[in-house]
Parts: sequence; C-alpha cells; structure tokens
Amino acid sequence: AVEMPALLRFAADDLRAFYMEAAAAQPAARKPGPDDLARWLHGSTVLGDAFYMARDALAAHQDDRTLQTQGRLMVPGAYNRKPGRQ
Repeated sequence: AVEMPALLRFAADDLRAFYMEAAAAQPAARKPGPDDLARWLHGSTVLGDAFYMARDALAAHQDDRTLQTQGRLMVPGAYNRKPGRQ
C-alpha cells in the first residue's frame, strides 16, 4: 500500500503529465517550451488551482513526508504564488 503523501504525489505527477502532453500536442505557431507549459498549468487551469489548494492544505501538517510533498512536488518553487493572487 502507498501512503497518502506519496499517493498524492504520484497522482499529481500523472495529472501534470496528462495536461502538459495535451497542451503540447495542440497546433500552434510555435511549440510551447517547458516554462510556457508550467506557467499555463499553474496560472490558467483548474488543475493549477487544485495544486495550490492542496499545497495550502498540506502546509498545515507537521509530518515531514507531508511537508516534502507540499514543498517540492505540488507547486514548483518558481510558481509559489499564483499570478494575480497573494
């Protein structure tokens, strides 16, 4: 059995990959780069909103594994604040 913080990490990774692959496959004048895709995911999607909500909920826990999941896996450091939100 997989413990909850790891299970949440795996689910987030799978969803992130699905969104990124779908976005990268769309026709466009130029292919989006990794930073373009990450900015789009974390700033313009419901999944990005869910990652921020999960990050905030996980931050309330004192368990080290939970804090690691929150800190490094849900929202990368460059996207610690959702654009337009404080």
